Amino acid sequence: MSSVRLLTPADDARLAAFLDDLGRASPAALAYHYPFYRDTIAAAGVGEPTTFALEEDGVFTAVLPGFSRTTDTGTVFASLPFFGPNAGVLTAAGDLAVERHRVLLDALRAWMRAHPRPLAASLQTPFLLPDFATYDTLLPEALVVDRFTQQVDIQAGEWPAKVRYDLRRAVNLGVTVERGLTGGQLDDFYQLYVENAQAVGIAVKPRAVVDLLATRGVAEGRVKLYSAWHEGRFVAGLMVLQGPSVVSYYLPCNLDAARSLQPGMLLIDAAVQDARAAGRRWWNWEGSPSRESGVYMFKKRWGSTESAYRTYVLPFQPPETFAALGKERIAAEFPFMFVYPFNRL
Repeated sequence: MSSVRLLTPADDARLAAFLDDLGRASPAALAYHYPFYRDTIAAAGVGEPTTFALEEDGVFTAVLPGFSRTTDTGTVFASLPFFGPNAGVLTAAGDLAVERHRVLLDALRAWMRAHPRPLAASLQTPFLLPDFATYDTLLPEALVVDRFTQQVDIQAGEWPAKVRYDLRRAVNLGVTVERGLTGGQLDDFYQLYVENAQAVGIAVKPRAVVDLLATRGVAEGRVKLYSAWHEGRFVAGLMVLQGPSVVSYYLPCNLDAARSLQPGMLLIDAAVQDARAAGRRWWNWEGSPSRESGVYMFKKRWGSTESAYRTYVLPFQPPETFAALGKERIAAEFPFMFVYPFNRL
């Protein structure tokens, strides 16, 4: 027998076991899918956890993670907020994979239509998905947004020569690395992150997110924190999230006056060394604004490869509805969630 239902905290142990098992064979299972991260996002007020699971003969065989938010304007479902290729349907490859996708996507459609004013459901495809044929077939009505991300196979060999040179230079200039942040160091870390984010005009993650990840996430072994120091001064920090086989580059910060010392590079190297030693394979850089951006070029320096991902948007209202709402109102009512392609308004 099989059935689909929304998960609750009572299912946390089974969900984690499913992700652990899937993650041994697939890079699709990320730290973002585990209960600790769900609770972090919920505590930040982004929306309600809304994760569908397919259960077959008492065993979870597929999961569709997400969040939903309902306002006077309507209801939205979205793959996990903040990020790029991080959700979609999670299931093992095989003969039953397409049917399991179909069952969960149909359940999502039915759930949306049960609301008085459904707006849209958006799904971002999983990390390193080899092709989009299943989504193209099962979501013919979707609006499709093509994106890209970057990653490094950290088990494949050493860093490029230029990266190794910069790492040696940072050490020679006196930069040191510490693992973990305690007490007021977390305040310094968050403040520096906010300054960096505001300087380039990107949305700032709420302090509640950082605090919960630095406590529960660290306690569960899913989050690691690193700090770089020079002459007794905190000059850079890094938070990474750890899945079964993938480490995600989550939250970096660098003191502008110390960037020439390359402290952030030392932190990345330390995190990768730890991940490699633990047997993880992939370093997930997440997305970049464009291939011309400095962020993209920085990631490329590390010998990164590029992979495609997509956002599939299922609109439940005509285009005129979204155009009438406008970019500002959509962003205000559904912060951190992908609702509708703004270039189509």
